[in-house]
Amino acid sequence: MPEKPNHCGIINLNHKHLNSVLMIIEKHFEVLKKIFWRDGIKCLTMENICHCLGIAKKTLYKDFANKKELVNALFYEDFKRFRRELLHKINDRSDAIQQLCVFFDLLSKRQNSFSYATLGDLRKYYPELQSEINGLENRLIMEIATLILKQGIAEKNFREDIVPERIVSIFSFHYMSGIILRSNQIHQNQFSFSDTGLLDFHFRSISTPAGLELWNSRMANFVSRI
Repeated sequence: MPEKPNHCGIINLNHKHLNSVLMIIEKHFEVLKKIFWRDGIKCLTMENICHCLGIAKKTLYKDFANKKELVNALFYEDFKRFRRELLHKINDRSDAIQQLCVFFDLLSKRQNSFSYATLGDLRKYYPELQSEINGLENRLIMEIATLILKQGIAEKNFREDIVPERIVSIFSFHYMSGIILRSNQIHQNQFSFSDTGLLDFHFRSISTPAGLELWNSRMANFVSRI
């Protein structure tokens, strides 16, 4: 796959102790993600967080004036890791069919990784952060999927008459719709890339006969992983 542009680096947190902040987030990322993604944001206090991390409050307050700064840094770090994993796993696949399977797989996992409480709290109490993260996700999805589709056309696995930019806008719509419905705690009628019928529809609508044969040969293995 062609070399990808640098979609986004670490977001500028406008923090005077940026290096120290990033060290704290990277060191405790898995624990922080586990509690925030599971329990939501509102119910967690700085004292709760310090207890979970096994550190003194003064250690956390040295770099974060309040929970809002911590939440911002955590969500930006999470996006950075998602982007890195997405690029790495896609680049590790040989053709556009495999790349699109991996792409959908990772989008499905990300859609379902956030609890309803977390997304609801993000929408209610951190709307600016939610808007910025959603914007970063949308741009990443659009850029990466466009590259995959153009490669698939060159490989003759996808039809020459498709317009990649229009197709990927549908992918982005499905992803963002799933996130928005979860943030409003709507459990029904969610769009998810773990819906194999939806994936099959997408592949059949854009693939050449050769591409469709590849998709059919890999679908069973792909479905077993999601």
